[in-house]
Amino acid sequence: MKRLLLFSALVAASVLNVFAYDFSSVAPNGQTLYYAILNSSEVSVVFPSSTYTMDPYECSGTWTGFAMPTGNLVIPDTVVYNGTPYRVAVIEQGAFYGCTGLTSITIPRSVTTIRALGFWNCTGVTSVFFNAEYCTTDGLYFTGAFEGDTNIASITFGDSVRIIPEFLCYGLSRLTSATFAQAVTTIHNYAFTSCRGLTSVSLPTSITFIGDAAFSQCSGLTSVVMPSSITAIHDMAFYNCSGLTSVTLPPLVTNIGVQCFYGCSGLTSIVLPASVASIGANAFENCTGLTEIYSQDTVAPTLGVRAFQNVSTTIPIYIPCGSRASYTSPSSPWNYFSNFVEEGTFAFTATSSDEQQGTVQIRTMPSCTHPQAEVYAAANRSFRFDHWSDGSTANPYTLTVTCDTALVAYFDIADDPDGISATEVDNIGVYAAEGRIYVTLGGQTTDEFSVYDVMGRHVAHVIASDKSPVVPAGVYIVKVGTLPARKVVIR
Repeated sequence: MKRLLLFSALVAASVLNVFAYDFSSVAPNGQTLYYAILNSSEVSVVFPSSTYTMDPYECSGTWTGFAMPTGNLVIPDTVVYNGTPYRVAVIEQGAFYGCTGLTSITIPRSVTTIRALGFWNCTGVTSVFFNAEYCTTDGLYFTGAFEGDTNIASITFGDSVRIIPEFLCYGLSRLTSATFAQAVTTIHNYAFTSCRGLTSVSLPTSITFIGDAAFSQCSGLTSVVMPSSITAIHDMAFYNCSGLTSVTLPPLVTNIGVQCFYGCSGLTSIVLPASVASIGANAFENCTGLTEIYSQDTVAPTLGVRAFQNVSTTIPIYIPCGSRASYTSPSSPWNYFSNFVEEGTFAFTATSSDEQQGTVQIRTMPSCTHPQAEVYAAANRSFRFDHWSDGSTANPYTLTVTCDTALVAYFDIADDPDGISATEVDNIGVYAAEGRIYVTLGGQTTDEFSVYDVMGRHVAHVIASDKSPVVPAGVYIVKVGTLPARKVVIR
């Protein structure tokens, strides 16, 4: 928007710079091109006459006396003059003005600047191969490098391209295909503004930046797939793309810019990844076709003013289980909507601390609409249920689940009237006395055993005639060789 405010000021400066040429050279496909020396190592491609003036809307000047290039033009990376090699760095203003006989253009890696109207009214061009690595355009008068070239249908970005410059394809209404190599990282501001013929865009995984209004006014665009490398979508990026029906937002995007999807009336559904923290002012204003919104974050993203202006307030807003309060609190701007639907369930498990002591049954699994769970702990022979990990001793136990929950049942050995618990199964005897643990095997004191607590942590390893150490009151697991583990309670 800031650039648009400069328009009236810029239009007053109607005469553009014109360079006289220093020498000419034959391009790879036989066309004669004209060059001005910029410095000891660089040249620019220029219009061959210095006897004309040009502005974006009132161009004048002719190729009288010069051979106008036609056919498939390949601009070279370097040219040689008087034995000195020069890098072709700049395509000057109007350098190829009116070359209606050109049918295709190849721009080399060496080019760093394409000035406004560089290929003005080259109406015969239908395809462009763009291979400039780091290139800028001056964007003067908001005209692109190919402004007026209404028949360009395809542009291919070569492996050398890292940055697609501002205004490069501005106003190419018949452009239907843009092919990106994996090297592209940046699509600058207004790069494809008003390319109404584009119907779909699939961006490479190398893309990290989509600038302001990069695809604004592309009314023919129906689908956009953005890679996970993009973390922010800038202001007006898809402004007034009224034909857009499908857009896949990157899973790590954190910010959706001001007026980003303003006027995208063809959108029927939008999925906001959990990573989205903020949505700018007017971001989805006048997206009148929206029938549903999916917001995957449990914390409602912040909304700028009129972010969803003129979107029906009654469409379903699908949100994660348990997040309703964040979206419907009095201070939440999402209160603009009235129909919130919680989806999914909390992760819920109920297990036994030891399957040899007892098992657990989940009789009712909780859900968003029915958050009550019912569990039951069934003790094995010689054991009894003691308590749940949340402290409850109820059994069966009904609880309300409001977050991811892992419930554990703990069991105990049946009460011993002498205050000493013991078990003798499979000829193994496990005893507790005065805070120590003793084990017999076949009626004889065993030579070696290990002691663990109920969390599985190793407490002691007893060998030969060593005494078990004194341990605190609690439940312990005793392991003798490869025999089944046994439990003992120290009181």
